[in-house]
Amino acid sequence: MNVKTELYTVSSAFGILEEDWRELIDKSSANEIFLTCQWQSTWWRHFGKDKALRLMAFRQKKGALMGLVSFSVESFPDGKRVMRFLGGTDVTDYLDIIATSGYEEDVCKNTVDFWKATEDEWDFIDLHCLKETSITLSILKQLLNENGYYAEVSVEDVCPKVSLPPSWGEYLESLNKKDRHELRRKIRRVERVSQSANDYGVKNYDSLTEGIEHFLLLHRKSNVQKEDFMNSDMELFFQDIASILFPENWLKLSFLHMNETCMASSMCFDYQNKVYLYNSGYDPEYSYLSPGIVLVAHLIREAIESGRSEFDFLRGKEDYKYRLGAKDSNIYRMIIRKMAS
Repeated sequence: MNVKTELYTVSSAFGILEEDWRELIDKSSANEIFLTCQWQSTWWRHFGKDKALRLMAFRQKKGALMGLVSFSVESFPDGKRVMRFLGGTDVTDYLDIIATSGYEEDVCKNTVDFWKATEDEWDFIDLHCLKETSITLSILKQLLNENGYYAEVSVEDVCPKVSLPPSWGEYLESLNKKDRHELRRKIRRVERVSQSANDYGVKNYDSLTEGIEHFLLLHRKSNVQKEDFMNSDMELFFQDIASILFPENWLKLSFLHMNETCMASSMCFDYQNKVYLYNSGYDPEYSYLSPGIVLVAHLIREAIESGRSEFDFLRGKEDYKYRLGAKDSNIYRMIIRKMAS
């Protein structure tokens, strides 16, 4: 296939490609919120310092965008240079090569050609956050072997998920007897403590700033690890990404209140008929009420009643996910090296 290749190395590329990017991802099997132009450009703006941008757009003969890959190149103290997907691993769960469905092999071939042409820029390539359903994951390994590269694939982490049934009752029945009993008990306990216990989401843009501040406060309160994670740079990223995703109707910021007190909060994404639990927080003072679990249960119920197909807890093996019926889905990491190295 006759493919036109465009290389972008400056951040203005995101604005230039935004409209075509939106159209492309809607036609791609790798349609994830973390691969949208909105997410990738925000990540680059906050975390692209000291990295080189390498954004490749592949167009068909008539100009239609058929594929896109976004990488950064950074150097380690020992001088080794790594090329990675944009998005990092701290704040992003799914990444991939973006290609129009049916053109994955053509886009992967052109991506390998790009790597060959830029071998003087990198010592190895680190492709992380690849879903087990990724088409490019299976295509790339064969192409790399044919082009003199060595690819090592390993399980990077798991993203537990729940396939949602048509009703809340069917969901509860899908849990084992002990977990079902415990969940009902936790929900009733919160309801007994206060008739005003409820969950709600930020409904309008004007209240988003206040909502994200409440979320960040509860996130930091949750435990030491979350407090360390949410440094000033990360706080700015969360505030920025919330303001960008909210107008797209992709962000769901939710809270569980008791009387005038906010006990738990969550940041979810509602994207492509699935709900993604991105991050959460709670006040340890109310841990005896399990407010985080109760809030997630509300979110699952709401997702079911809204006709969503899946509730994705995203990466991590926390026990509560499995008590709420989640099953593991692997994400993979592919390390690519030159045969001679």
